[in-house]
Amino acid sequence: MYTFQALWTAAHYDLPVKYILCNNRSYEILKANMTDYLGEATEPSHFLEMDLTDPTIDFASLSRACGVKATTVQRLDQLNDALRVAFAAPGPHLVDVILSGLHRHYAAA
Repeated sequence: MYTFQALWTAAHYDLPVKYILCNNRSYEILKANMTDYLGEATEPSHFLEMDLTDPTIDFASLSRACGVKATTVQRLDQLNDALRVAFAAPGPHLVDVILSGLHRHYAAA
């Protein structure tokens, strides 16, 4: 979400950059940092506006809109083929790996 301009730049200059997006559909790193900093004072319901859902963001479509080819991976058995295609293709390519079900729980222990 911070650097979509980089996709356009990669397409504009036809750079052979391969992007692998580990898509947890939220700002999980910010949640983890807040939990580490605040400890038990943090509860999952306190993470307002940190989930990228309702609607979910289609990063592959955004990538294509910037001129970069893209593949979405929703199952682990699709990953090898998606990576093989991305690295074999000339120019930039984004692989959006959906990490559903692999999220960290932030409940106090």
